[in-house]
Amino acid sequence: MAKLIFWLGALLAASTLASVAAAETISAPKVIIDGSVPLQYETNATRTPNKQPDYVFSPFLRLSATGQLMNDFVYSLYANTTGDEDIKLTDEDTTQAAAGLQISRAWGAFRLGASYERTNYYNSIYGSQLNSANDVQVFARYNYMNPDGDVKITPSFSVTTRADDHFTVQRNLFRFRADFEHRLGDSNWWIFAAPSLRIYDYTSGRLDDIYSIATGLRYEITRDVSLTSSIAYESRVSSEPGRNYTNMIVGLSLDFSYTLFGGGGSNKTLEPTVCENPLRLLC
Repeated sequence: MAKLIFWLGALLAASTLASVAAAETISAPKVIIDGSVPLQYETNATRTPNKQPDYVFSPFLRLSATGQLMNDFVYSLYANTTGDEDIKLTDEDTTQAAAGLQISRAWGAFRLGASYERTNYYNSIYGSQLNSANDVQVFARYNYMNPDGDVKITPSFSVTTRADDHFTVQRNLFRFRADFEHRLGDSNWWIFAAPSLRIYDYTSGRLDDIYSIATGLRYEITRDVSLTSSIAYESRVSSEPGRNYTNMIVGLSLDFSYTLFGGGGSNKTLEPTVCENPLRLLC
């Protein structure tokens, strides 16, 4: 079943690329650099039954080129890097670097897409390579915004299949998430909440359910820079003994997104595929 999902996802991505390759008009890409500089305190930084609290610094940086294809298709080529640098538990420090391609199409507020991403994992700060992964993802999301633009609701669903370098499937990830945002009056303050469910289905037979919810305040310093304070809770229930855990996270993050050159429009076009959330709830 896992292999079937992987190759169906790969087939969907390939067929999408083939269908847009014949496009007569491809817009010049908009090149965006975005990222976050977060610091959070976690009551269980190791995410194990034996809780070990720590402060964690998890910066994220991405460079992407996004353009328009015919029939409302959007393509995105991107490269990103992120890491988890623990203040006390330095043995847990890791970094990762990824590159990928995403193709999606919109029908009004509804968007459907597929992506491929290659990720390398490193010990400490780009030390020895620990692992690598190939992810094929299919996703759907709906973007609602009220006429005044001060209420946003974005439910999303994705299926991501991970394979090793021999394209042996390792697991499937099913992610359900809903983002709620509301502007406070006419100010630059937004309040948000984001419940999420992630289901990891490993080919070994192990099944992990991770429930999480994050909430907080975001202040828009400028159109491109914001400051976010948030608190989150997550809990893992595993079919494998000794893998359950709970974790509380309190964080502060400086987030930015700049268009280096290219057309206008929103900078938020990519569906998250790695741990770009300051609270690390998308992994």
